[in-house]
Amino acid sequence: MLKTKLQVHKNIYREQCLNYNKLLLDTKIAYYREKIQAANQHNMFKLVGKLSSPNKGEVLPSYDSSKQLAGSFVEFFKVKITKLLSKLEPVNCPELSVELRNSCQSKLNVFQAVTEIIVRQIIMSSSSATSVLDLLPTILTKKYIDRLRPAITAMVNASLGSGVMPDLFKKAVVTPILKKADGSHDDLENYRPVSNLNFFGKVIEKAVSIQIMSYLTENNLHIPHSLHIRNNMVLRLH
Repeated sequence: MLKTKLQVHKNIYREQCLNYNKLLLDTKIAYYREKIQAANQHNMFKLVGKLSSPNKGEVLPSYDSSKQLAGSFVEFFKVKITKLLSKLEPVNCPELSVELRNSCQSKLNVFQAVTEIIVRQIIMSSSSATSVLDLLPTILTKKYIDRLRPAITAMVNASLGSGVMPDLFKKAVVTPILKKADGSHDDLENYRPVSNLNFFGKVIEKAVSIQIMSYLTENNLHIPHSLHIRNNMVLRLH
């Protein structure tokens, strides 16, 4: 549009830039308003500190090549996990005896399609955190949920019907976080990995989790004394 060098096109471009900046500002305001309203005292102090302190940027070891640094972190975390696994001793657990009050005649062979109402409930009750892998910021997904939910519901049901989690949603962005502020930045031992998944992948996971938990409850198949496990169940599909 600017290549035409026409004044009318320049004016349209400026107007679109203003609209974009206003939308970005409104989104930030809505995001932090939601954070403040949902925060407890501890999280409120953290949020205020984050907003009032200057951005110090990400803390990483000294490096010449970002690709080489990423490779170093990948190799370090792989070796660390291998070492942890090697230290685990095999445990001989007795077989669990689960007493069923009623004989279970049903089978969970397929997942049922979910409604737009359920998808909306899942999305609106989820965290507003956004991953760089997301096609759309979560806060905007929630804001325009009533327009987007038919497409999102179709996507969720396509995954449930095929029994396949799209490869796109299996990827995660792993960020190395310094454990302690006073730790050496150049020592990889002082970092822990934090993975960030695609939001829509989490929506599919929750849709599956709801159906599995409903099936277990309806057929009285829960292991006794596992309430804390049920309430904190996290399902990962591969």
